[in-house]
Amino acid sequence: MDISDLKKYLCEGRSFEISASDILQKVMFIIRQARIDILATMKLSEEILNPISKEYYSLLEEKMNEGVLLFRIAFGSENDLHELEKRCPHKTDQYKCMHVKNKNYQRMLLVDRKWLFFATDVGNERKFFFTEDNFCIEVFERYFIEEIVTEKI
Repeated sequence: MDISDLKKYLCEGRSFEISASDILQKVMFIIRQARIDILATMKLSEEILNPISKEYYSLLEEKMNEGVLLFRIAFGSENDLHELEKRCPHKTDQYKCMHVKNKNYQRMLLVDRKWLFFATDVGNERKFFFTEDNFCIEVFERYFIEEIVTEKI
């Protein structure tokens, strides 16, 4: 099972849709619960064009200062990576960012390996989802790890 089976998850009721207007609030609520790690992907061009709120980045800094590891896979160009690093410099050992150029991007945020947010495009609309389903979480965690391994090969 892999990420391409996302629509199957949506149909089987393994996840719950969250409206675009509520997603940031719900993500921040779950991030406040983080005690171990946050695994996240980001598409650099999207983040530069439509930056997430300063409160979100402040919360990530707060969690890293509490010892939570933030590990990101950043998809996009070198120029976009440098632009983002200028806007949001994280100066802590709790932050790791791997830049990848491949096109296998899937938006996701996994907190403490038990709370997962992800997005998928349905037609011309982006839809956001949340799950605590272990099977679904394992698929996304495997995707995250495979992106790291693929980039290092």
